[in-house]
Amino acid sequence: MRNLLLVINDSQPINYWLDSVRGISESDIDLLLAQGLIEPVAGAEVARHLAHATPDSDWAQAKQLINDTGYVALYDVLTAQGRQHLSLMKGYRFVLEVEKCDCAATLRTLAHRFLEQLRQEQGMDAVRQFILALQRA
Repeated sequence: MRNLLLVINDSQPINYWLDSVRGISESDIDLLLAQGLIEPVAGAEVARHLAHATPDSDWAQAKQLINDTGYVALYDVLTAQGRQHLSLMKGYRFVLEVEKCDCAATLRTLAHRFLEQLRQEQGMDAVRQFILALQRA
């Protein structure tokens, strides 16, 4: 646990540290949290829960969240996530596509396309970030 305390910061999710520091388990993390030696950052509990999900369940959850999220929240998330995950030019074009969506149905169609692109180009970690953004919206 000492080694973990020397290197841990909020730049990576807790699973990164569990994999990176030898001899650390989730019970060690729980003990450090209980003793107040480390603190979760915003959304960390959600991220920890997502880390235990399977890629299939994450995928299904992301698709369902797109369908359940309202127009304004989905618009905001897509704009932010497009800028974050796409290159400068692709992100710019994507934001223009988001702005062209005149109803929830077209925005959801674009969101599903974006989700597929995220999975193909950046993997399930990017999909999980998208899930967290939708849950916070």
